[in-house]
Amino acid sequence: MRHFLIIGSKGSLIGNGVEEFQYLKGCSSGRDPQDYYSNSLGYKFFRHY
Repeated sequence: MRHFLIIGSKGSLIGNGVEEFQYLKGCSSGRDPQDYYSNSLGYKFFRHY
C-alpha cells in the first residue's frame, strides 16, 4: 500500500527514482516488478481522482 498511496501520489519520476535508488543501494526490493505495478496503479488513481 505504501507504493500505491505515497509513491503513487508523487508521480512516476519520483516512483521510478525510488526504485533505482533502492537498486543502487543494493536493496533486494530495488527494481521489483511488483513495486512498479503498485506504483502504476497509484499514478492512475491519483490522475483520475
